[in-house]
Amino acid sequence: MKKINKKVLKYFTHPKNKGKIKNPDGYGKVINPVCGDMTEMWIKVEKEKIKDAKFETLGCAILIAASSALTQKLKKREIKKILSYKKDRKEVVEKMIKMIRKELGNIPRRKWHCPPAPPEAFLKALCQYYEKKRDKKKAREIKAILKTVKKYYYVRKW
Repeated sequence: MKKINKKVLKYFTHPKNKGKIKNPDGYGKVINPVCGDMTEMWIKVEKEKIKDAKFETLGCAILIAASSALTQKLKKREIKKILSYKKDRKEVVEKMIKMIRKELGNIPRRKWHCPPAPPEAFLKALCQYYEKKRDKKKAREIKAILKTVKKYYYVRKW
């Protein structure tokens, strides 16, 4: 059995942003289709920036570390930049997964299905935020981005 790398272990044993946000602007919940682990994410938005992001995860060390890493990376970022892409909507998801992978380092191949869950939970929370604001155009765009997430649970090559 391989050892967990130090970055993953750090985020797993001392996760940042763990917990719920009272009166969130958005909430998203994901059940990983590969392993059944669950990730929930709450966000606060201020002036179209992510003011706060918190998570709760019932799952493995990699998923907890990935959720912690992503929430750290998203804080204080402009939503417009998070959702930007050049050619294809899938770039939004790929960008978030790359943030996680860069922050955590090498992830065992058998755990490659973990990093897509936090971005999916975040996008669901962001979609709910725009639905609450009655911004149908942005909510539709995020739903279209969400349709690209599923394939990343089954990636065999990074």
